[in-house]
Amino acid sequence: MLFQIITGMKMSSNVDTRAANKCPVFGHSCELVTNVLPTYMDMMKYYSHIRQKLSSDQAKEPTVSEIAEIVATDIEAVWHKASIPVVSHTRILKMIRNSHDELRKLMKPFKGRKADNKYLLKLQEYADKSRQKLFDIAICKCVPGNCGCAKQNKVLPQEQHFLQDQRTLRIMFIGSVDRVSSAKLKKHYDCKLKEDSRAKKALKLDLIDQCPGVKDLNNDDSSDAEIGLDEDLSQTEAESNTMITDTETPTSSKPSSSQMRRKLPVSKNM
Repeated sequence: MLFQIITGMKMSSNVDTRAANKCPVFGHSCELVTNVLPTYMDMMKYYSHIRQKLSSDQAKEPTVSEIAEIVATDIEAVWHKASIPVVSHTRILKMIRNSHDELRKLMKPFKGRKADNKYLLKLQEYADKSRQKLFDIAICKCVPGNCGCAKQNKVLPQEQHFLQDQRTLRIMFIGSVDRVSSAKLKKHYDCKLKEDSRAKKALKLDLIDQCPGVKDLNNDDSSDAEIGLDEDLSQTEAESNTMITDTETPTSSKPSSSQMRRKLPVSKNM
């Protein structure tokens, strides 16, 4: 009976509960919120959530790279939803890894110092900082209205106020699709495509007008090439015939020599 109780206690201690997965710094893990840009705390909570999910699905403990890949992809999707250009995927993975290593280093002496008020205050300060600081993966870090980034890296004017809010007060959120703005952007994009097409066509016509004989010249060149080819073939055939004739006829002949012989006289006695 005592053995069964002890065994049951051991089995119950191995059960994965919310209390067992609670982080002393960030608290319980949770899904990633998609209507605001995530902070460092949101990222780490989602990191813990993915780690627990992968651990339950497979017997082997997931690696940091596997977890960071999923977290980075989902965070990029939120920023793309806000129409804000972001840094490279490799850079985002590095930022996640650095945050993970920093938390791991901070939690290393937790068991021995969890009763130390100074250490607990340090954990609280780190948690407050992570709660307020945006996990900023935007390429543009310029002040709104004074941006010197490349055109493809600039934040749209209508999104600059939202990005500035997410970096400071964080009272705004991502809404549904703005159909009016989307229609305007689509119309502007279509007009730009048509304008580029007209420009290319006009450039082509200008080149034809400036060089009207280009097409005829190409045709003449092709005809000359064909004539030259025929002449080369004829010359080659003539040379081959000459070589054959020279081979069949001897180059030098010796004159035939004939020797004059006098007939012997016929004897009458015979």
